[in-house]
Amino acid sequence: MPYARVGDIKLYYELDGQGDDLLLIHGVTSYVGNWRFVRPHLQEHFRLILPDLRGHGKSDKPLIHYSVEMFAQDMVGLLDELGIDQCIVAGHSLGGFISQQIALDAPERVRGLILICTAPRVDVEAAMAQVEVSQQLHGLPPEQVIEKQLEIYYENPEVLRSTPGMLETLRADINQCQENLVSHGYAQGAAIAFNVEERLGEIQAPTLVIQCAQDKTFSIRWGEYLRDNIPNAEYRVIYMTSHSIQMQQPEKLAHAITEFGKSLKTPV
Repeated sequence: MPYARVGDIKLYYELDGQGDDLLLIHGVTSYVGNWRFVRPHLQEHFRLILPDLRGHGKSDKPLIHYSVEMFAQDMVGLLDELGIDQCIVAGHSLGGFISQQIALDAPERVRGLILICTAPRVDVEAAMAQVEVSQQLHGLPPEQVIEKQLEIYYENPEVLRSTPGMLETLRADINQCQENLVSHGYAQGAAIAFNVEERLGEIQAPTLVIQCAQDKTFSIRWGEYLRDNIPNAEYRVIYMTSHSIQMQQPEKLAHAITEFGKSLKTPV
């Protein structure tokens, strides 16, 4: 299994496909498997770089306080280890926080920036709603957790239930969460401390903002805010989809990413 030594930790990563380099950064409590349904639609157009963040999946999980700056440094270190000078950087949720941080701290490494269902800071009201949901799920057996998550988080639960491999993926996600509760707590702390609202105007990279109309974690107003405050940002809204777009609408997400990637090749 491929690991890269980055600073004092080992990061697990996968490479897939061919074409322009695209770094895909997952969200808090997630891992590389979260991109399972998007990968087939992207691998013909991009070489995908798919890491597990520290504290997640198969990467090391040091029990220290994390920060978004730390996650961003890890990602730049991974690019260094892979010999990649510049790439398209895309992140979902917390991954979007990290992507913004990379664009601010290491702009020369970012050929294009894709922000998926994210914001420049945590929305306190949405965070409290997530805490309430977590309390409802606490102590339930995995199958009941899956059903409750489908009911709460997804706009099209019946379609997801019938999607080959979907329930298996959701079970793996729950297992991964249960195995890494402490390190995920550190990651959530990093997310809560993040705020780059005042720095969005500094982002130099061509940017695509993708927001979902029914997202209860980061509402559509955050997509509009990113569009209005990042210079020359493009904006796409995906309807009938909530926060986990990579599970609910992988083809639409991949199409938006691919079209944006093509636009980066077009001379200005």
